[in-house]
Amino acid sequence: RGSSDGTVAVTINAGVATDTYGNTNSISNTYDLTIDTTGPTVTITSSTGSDGDTVNNTTLSYTATFSESVSDFVIGDITVSGTANGGSPAATNFAGSGTTYTFDVLRGSSDGTVAVTINAGVATDALSRTNQASNIYDLTIDTVAPTFTADRTGGDTIILTFSENVETTIIDGSGYTVTSGSVSANSNPSGSLTMTLTTSGITETDATPTITYNQTSGNTIDSVGNEVEHNQSTLATDSVSPTFVSAQTTIANRIDVTFSEAMAATGATPGDFVVGGTLSNTRIVVSITVSGDDLQLELDGDLSESDSPTISFTNSGIRPTDTATSPNDLENFGPESFLIDLSTAPTSPQNLFATVVNYESISLSWNAPLDDGGSSILGYKIERESPRGDGWAVLVSDTGNTETDYTDFGLSENTEYNYRISAINSIGTSTPSDSSFAKTLQIYRSSSDDKSFPPEFLGIGFYKFNFISDEQIKSDHYENPTESFGDYFPYSKYSDVLDKKRYENTGNYEKNGQYFLVDNYLKDIATFSADIDQPVQIQIRLLQERQTLEIHHLAIYLDIQDNSGKDALTYIIVDKDKPVKIVDPEGYIDDIVLNTSLEGTDFYYILDLTFKKAMNETDLFVEVWNENRDVSYLQMYDAFEIIDPALVEEKIEEIPSLVEVKITHDASSPICKSTNSCYTPKVANILEGGFVIWENQDSFLHTVTSGIPKTGADGKFNEIITPGNSFRYQFDTKGIYNYFCVIHPWASGIIKVYDQDGDLGTIQKTVEDLTIKSQRHGSSVIIENQDVLIAERVLKFDVSGSLQDDLGRNAVTITITDPNGKKSIVRGSTNDDGYFTVPIIIYEWQAGSYSVSVNSKDTQIGSISFFAIQRYDY
Repeated sequence: RGSSDGTVAVTINAGVATDTYGNTNSISNTYDLTIDTTGPTVTITSSTGSDGDTVNNTTLSYTATFSESVSDFVIGDITVSGTANGGSPAATNFAGSGTTYTFDVLRGSSDGTVAVTINAGVATDALSRTNQASNIYDLTIDTVAPTFTADRTGGDTIILTFSENVETTIIDGSGYTVTSGSVSANSNPSGSLTMTLTTSGITETDATPTITYNQTSGNTIDSVGNEVEHNQSTLATDSVSPTFVSAQTTIANRIDVTFSEAMAATGATPGDFVVGGTLSNTRIVVSITVSGDDLQLELDGDLSESDSPTISFTNSGIRPTDTATSPNDLENFGPESFLIDLSTAPTSPQNLFATVVNYESISLSWNAPLDDGGSSILGYKIERESPRGDGWAVLVSDTGNTETDYTDFGLSENTEYNYRISAINSIGTSTPSDSSFAKTLQIYRSSSDDKSFPPEFLGIGFYKFNFISDEQIKSDHYENPTESFGDYFPYSKYSDVLDKKRYENTGNYEKNGQYFLVDNYLKDIATFSADIDQPVQIQIRLLQERQTLEIHHLAIYLDIQDNSGKDALTYIIVDKDKPVKIVDPEGYIDDIVLNTSLEGTDFYYILDLTFKKAMNETDLFVEVWNENRDVSYLQMYDAFEIIDPALVEEKIEEIPSLVEVKITHDASSPICKSTNSCYTPKVANILEGGFVIWENQDSFLHTVTSGIPKTGADGKFNEIITPGNSFRYQFDTKGIYNYFCVIHPWASGIIKVYDQDGDLGTIQKTVEDLTIKSQRHGSSVIIENQDVLIAERVLKFDVSGSLQDDLGRNAVTITITDPNGKKSIVRGSTNDDGYFTVPIIIYEWQAGSYSVSVNSKDTQIGSISFFAIQRYDY
C-alpha cells in the first residue's frame, strides 16, 4: 500500500522470459485490486429542518446514511444531547439496515435544543472496518405561542407589543376586537415585535376597555409558525394630571422643565410661569416650546451660574395639559429649586501630529483642548481615513481616558493614513481637530538590481532641557509644536512626541539647542554645553531617500577628557533588532534612551541622555552603515562638554603676559554672536602690563573698539584692522575691558586683566545690550525701551544680555510685570562668557505696559519696558 490507498494493476509483459528452446513468453493477463483501508463515513440529515434551524415540531425525524453497508449499528450508538425534554432528549423509533437508518427524537416535557451525532467505531463494514464519526446535527424546538400587551397612545391608535417577532396576514383588523369600539385596520412590518391597530369608538370614560385576539389558524404567527394565543389585554385610561418632576438650565436664557408625562402646548401662557429665588437680574418667561415631556421656557435674559433660582406655575383658568384623548390639566407647583449648569462640549484638541513608526504602525500625539467646556475631559474619539479625502471612519469611539497619544497598529505597508481627534466630556463631543497624516514604511524586498549606497549624514542637533516652575510662562515648543525648531532648521517633529511622554510629569519645560549642517566627514562646530544630570538630546539626521537599503548600525564614540586631563573612551552601539550596547568604563552616562523616526526622506536617530560626571573637550565620532555594510563616518572635535555646576570657578592660574585673539571668518555674520565664534578666544585673560594682539583672519574690515555696542566707544582703545593685519595693545591696569566691532556690532569680546595676586579689582556689575526681541511668524524684531510690541494669540519674546564683568555660569532671574501689576518670574543662566538668552511665552495676556527686569546674585542689573498690543488693534 505504501503511503496511501488506491488501485493496483499487475501484469507480465511479453518477451521477458525464455524456455529451453529459445521461445519468449507472451503477455500475461492483468490482475486488478483496490486498496481501501478507510472506514465508512456516515451523514445525519433531518426532514424536520435544516441544521441549526428552530422548529415548532414535537417530533424530530432523522436519517443516518453510511457510505457503504454496515452491521452492528443499533439505537444505542446514537448520541443525543440538549435542553429539550427537561435536558434529557433521546432517540426512538429506530429502523433500517445496510446503508440507511431512520430514528426520531421527541420534544418530551419541554422545548429546547437537540444535538444528534454518531461516534466513530460503532458500526462495521464487510471488511471489518469501523465507521468514522458523523456530523453534529442541531435543531431547536420552540412550541411557545406569542403573547401581547396593549398600549393606547392617545386617540384611536393602539400599539400591541408581542413577546417575540410575529408576522400577520390580517390587514383589516378582523382578527381583533375591542370593547366599546371597533378595529378597522392594522399595520405590522414582517418580523416585527409591534403591531399598530386603528380603532374607533373608545372613550376615556370606559372603565376597563380591552383588546382581544381571536385565534383564526395562522393569521398571526411567529417565525416557526406558532400562532398568537387567544389573548386579551386591558387598555389603560388616563385621568391623572401631569405633575412637575424637575427643572434645569443648560442654556443661559432657557429653563427646561420636565413633567411626569408628555405635554401639549395648548393653554400654556408664559406669564403663568414665574422665575424666583436669588438672582443677579430679574428674569421673566417670554415663550414656551414643547419638547416631549419637557416645556422649554425661554427667558428675557441670561441666568448666571452664581444664581439660586426657582420656578413656579400658578393658574386658575386655562392650563397646559397632557396628551391624553381627554386631556388632563397641569397642576400648580412651586416654587421649585433647580440647578444651572452651563457646561458645553469642549473645543477641539490642538496640535495633532502623526508620525510613522514602521511599516505597520503610526503614532499620534496631540494637546488637550484649550477649553474643556466647564466639564472635565473624559476621553477622545479618533477617526481615520485612507487615503486622504476617501471619507472618515471611526477608529476609536471613546478612548475612555485623558491620554493624549495613541498608536495605530496593523496597518498596510507604504500606505498613507489621515487622522483627526475629537474631545469628549459629559456634555458632548467637540468638533474634530485639524487632520494630520503619515505614510507607513515599505518593507524592504531585495532584488538583483539593488545598488549599494552608504548612508549619508545630513546634520546633527544638540539639545538640552530646562524645567520651569511658573505655570503661566513656559516654552511653547511642545505646547505649540507647529512653532518649534522645525520652522528654522531641520528637526525631528517626532521628538516632540517623545519629549512630551518623557517629561510631561516633571512640570513645565523648555528645550534649547542648535543644529549643525554636515557637509563633509570632519565637522568643526561650536561646543555644546550642558550640566550634570541635565537631560540632553542628540538628533543624528541621515538621508533615507533610497529606502531599498535599511540602516542597520549606529556607533557613537565619545573621546572624553575629564577635569584632571585624563582621557577615556565611551561608546554606544545600536544594531538593528538588538538592545543598545553601552561601553562606559568610567561611568559617565547615567541614562540613555534611543528612538528612530522616518520623516519624509530624513531618518533620525534620537538619543536622550543624562550624564553623571563632568566631561571636558569631548570629541564625537559617529559611524553608520546599511545592511550591505556600506559605511559612513562623521567626526567632531570638542563637540560638547558636561559641567558640574558645583565645581565651576574662575581659574586664573598661569595667566599669560601675551594673548593672541583671532577675528574669525564668522565675525562678519550675526550668527557668530549666538555661537560665540566672533573671536577666538572670546574672553582673554592676561597679567597686568601684558599685551593682546588681535589678528583679522576674516575677509572684511573690522574694528577693535573699547566699550559696548549699546553705549558706544569709551575711548580706551580703538583701531581699524584690514584683512590679514593685526593690532597690538598693552593693558597696564587690572580690570575687565569690553570691546566690539563698530562695523559689525554683534561681534564683542572681553579682556580680563589680573594683577600678580590674581585680583581683578573692584567689579561694577553691568549688563550689556539688554534687549527684548519680539518673536512672530519666525521673524525676530528688536524692541527698544518704550517701543510697541505687536502680538497675536500669545505674547512671545526673548530677553537677552551679557554680564560682561562677571564671567562664568551665573543664574539670571527675569521678572515680568504685566499691566495689572502681576509679576511672573522665569529663571535662566548665562554661558561661560556671561551671555544669556531666555525665551518667554505668556499665554494669558492683555494689552498694556510691561516691564522686564534682570537680576543676578540679588542685584538688579538691567530693566526695559515696552507696550504690547494685539495685532488687529495696531
